[in-house]
Amino acid sequence: MRRLRADGQTLALDRAAPAAALGPGDALLRPISVLITRIDRHAIALNASGQVAASGASGFTPGVSVLAALVSVSAVPSRSPAEAASVARAQKLVGLRVLVSPSVPCSVCELCTRGLSAHCPKRTIMGLWQRDGGLADELVMPATNLVPVPDSIDDERAVFAFLAGSAAHATASFRVEGKPFITVLGDGPLALLTVQAMARLNASVRLLGRHEAKLSLCERWGIKHRPEHEAGRRNDQDVVIDCTGSSDGMITAIGLLRPRGRLVLKSCSTLGPMASGGPGAGGTLSAGVIDALVRAEIEVIGSREGSIAEGLALIQKGLVQTDALITRRAKLEDAPAVLSQARGAEIATLIDIK
Repeated sequence: MRRLRADGQTLALDRAAPAAALGPGDALLRPISVLITRIDRHAIALNASGQVAASGASGFTPGVSVLAALVSVSAVPSRSPAEAASVARAQKLVGLRVLVSPSVPCSVCELCTRGLSAHCPKRTIMGLWQRDGGLADELVMPATNLVPVPDSIDDERAVFAFLAGSAAHATASFRVEGKPFITVLGDGPLALLTVQAMARLNASVRLLGRHEAKLSLCERWGIKHRPEHEAGRRNDQDVVIDCTGSSDGMITAIGLLRPRGRLVLKSCSTLGPMASGGPGAGGTLSAGVIDALVRAEIEVIGSREGSIAEGLALIQKGLVQTDALITRRAKLEDAPAVLSQARGAEIATLIDIK
């Protein structure tokens, strides 16, 4: 079996990787395609600097946005009726296409039992944190993490559902009343999907980015856009959604927001769970940034990944367009070279697992 491995020093395709082992309630998947975006490159960079916990001694396998064929589902002891029902539903999907929710909570900690499993401090994250991703011939994930793909959505659109769900989650972070001035910062796939999702709410929305080729897509969609360096910092925006994942993005947002405006943060600079003393627990804001937030009474809202099912719904209804977001295609054999290259104008790369 082939599996891409990132060991902190190199990226290489292991052509003799051992077959994946299933535990109770696990699903065996054959990845069809994997969408590569900034988050995958970010994970590899953090792994190289020792800031990402690998899934094994030999490193980890990237790949967060995965479309796969479901091969089989293993039986599970009857630990709870809900879990048994979930596995039974998954068994009916064998042979069909599914998407994979990357976050796997422990299900037993206080946050999980309170319905906050997305914030489980012990969770693993496929392709990012202590769990292998989809750049391989086989993938094992809990059957509870599978989302069926409607026949009406083709592979190239379906693989964007994870990001589209995150975009949908941003729209639910605050109530849109009237036509507030809303700016989306960034021009990666998440930003381009988020600005489309926001525009459907009839708000006055624009995108600020750095790459003309990406910004030109907004012309096609009828969405306002400007190069970031041309936008004035007049403190007149009601909401800024920062999809850049950088401290510069927050500083830019503060310069755009009106007093008592809302800042929605969509990207993280670290990837692991917020465990005490672990990666993701640290990080500081400068005194100037804190002072600006306090003086302007800016409301800061964290917004992480959303529902893959909601993302599929946006795609199926044609509320977001994904056809122009794939700027490169490659085979799994070419993945080491593709992931080693940085292309500023690239939006997303589709890796075919064949």
